[in-house]
Amino acid sequence: MFPFCFISIYIFIKERKYKVLIFFAVLSILLCIPWLIRNVILSGYLVYPIYQIDLFSFDWKLPQEVAIKAKDYIRFVPYEYLNFLIKHPEYRYRSPLFINILTLAIYVLTILSTFFFFYKCFRQGKKMPFSYFFLGAVVVSTIIIWILNGPDIRFIQAIACVFIAFMIIIGGGRGDKSIYYPRFTLVTVVCLFFTYITIWTVRRSYYNYQTVSAHKVESVPRPYSSILIKPYTRECISQIVNPDMDKLFVPHELNNGIVIYISYADVTLERLPSTVNKHRGKFTDYKCLEARGINLQDGFKLKEECKSKD
Repeated sequence: MFPFCFISIYIFIKERKYKVLIFFAVLSILLCIPWLIRNVILSGYLVYPIYQIDLFSFDWKLPQEVAIKAKDYIRFVPYEYLNFLIKHPEYRYRSPLFINILTLAIYVLTILSTFFFFYKCFRQGKKMPFSYFFLGAVVVSTIIIWILNGPDIRFIQAIACVFIAFMIIIGGGRGDKSIYYPRFTLVTVVCLFFTYITIWTVRRSYYNYQTVSAHKVESVPRPYSSILIKPYTRECISQIVNPDMDKLFVPHELNNGIVIYISYADVTLERLPSTVNKHRGKFTDYKCLEARGINLQDGFKLKEECKSKD
């Protein structure tokens, strides 16, 4: 979202819409505050795992070594996933074949769009409007930072798709005067895309609804329209996929009578509160946890003897 923030600031300043700029700046800050508070509550850091921004000293704060390991893990996993995706797109490592092919297409088109932008800058020079150059430069900078810090498609898919569409528009004109005018109606393409996403979402929700209804997981049946307000939980779906899911979770009692569940199948959303036994992205042993109070809402913290180990 940061690239679009810079672009919006540029547009508002250029058009001298200072009141609108202030309004959206305040609105953006208000939207970011809950996210920052969530980071502090979960990790003790304002922007986890960026440990350099160290402003607090709460007792639940994760050690700096854990934040460093988490940051390195976030950078490493996307490269591993991309390598696996290129070699074996047919495997359901994270998504089905169709999504894997679409992901690879976005990767390729994003890289090609970046080179195409540099080509247009070199070819057009000063003829390229500054607004277009500014837009492309900000997005390309973001893409470069994304590649260097872990190119997971989930981090940049919206920006990448907008950038690809932008490059298609630039390359769709005829002659120097109309080079930025698209040959096709972009609105139609966008509408078709959102229509497809809507149909796919509704179809997937309806499939889950039929599955849950057929197995009578819920004691009281409810209409299909209700899942738009209150979707089925992961635990509800998992009872159908794997009726023995409960056997994968082992209770583990902490201090003050607080009980959490340990998963031996790398799944945690099916039973809360739970954590995995072992995982390459898990940097703190669950045996080092202790409750901060008498309720789950009080949270957890590391035992003193474990802080020195990390």
